[in-house]
Amino acid sequence: MELQQFLRAQADDDGFAAWKVLAANWNLKLTGKSADPCPALARGGVQCYRNRRAGLALVRQLNRPVLLTLVSNKDGQTIKVNAVLQGLSESDAWLEGANGSELVIPVSELASLWHGEITTLWRAPKVLADGADPFTHPEALQWLDAQLARSLDGEQASDANAKPAAGKTAAARRARIRQFQLTQGLTPDGQAGPLTLMLLNRAAGVTEPRLRTGA
Repeated sequence: MELQQFLRAQADDDGFAAWKVLAANWNLKLTGKSADPCPALARGGVQCYRNRRAGLALVRQLNRPVLLTLVSNKDGQTIKVNAVLQGLSESDAWLEGANGSELVIPVSELASLWHGEITTLWRAPKVLADGADPFTHPEALQWLDAQLARSLDGEQASDANAKPAAGKTAAARRARIRQFQLTQGLTPDGQAGPLTLMLLNRAAGVTEPRLRTGA
């Protein structure tokens, strides 16, 4: 399929098809149409992560399918569509859209269509199902300590969960988060934000979909 044909296929849709493709990667099915599917997805145990100023470096770091907003200006006509990035190599990008449409394009061509807006999903534990701040819930703190122990110390989940969250001060915990962030190339701010939690999941071996890296 050629680029313009692919873009037209997405333009004929209202953008919801790309959300369905994204959700299917997490074995979730969206029914009905909504301007914001994130609340429905949260009921399935995943949280949305949005970034309007992402780059390919971040996409590679996240290493999971992402919904991209693509903008094409051809023959004086502007087309703005959604499509899901399913794979990314050094040279090529694999896109999937409405009605099973697929496209492989050079990364350089993707860069001319995409201005940095992404949405992706991550599997949140039940204690964070509503997007809660881990520092405000004892059970969430225990989960956070367990993930940090698995990622930084190589402990098994059962060993890490045996350590009460109350045994660590906030300052000590934030120092642990900064340590993890540094190992992942993140800004070491000590905050357990969505990006840090996503990478904690990956480091701890939580099963989530990954980007394809080759044909």
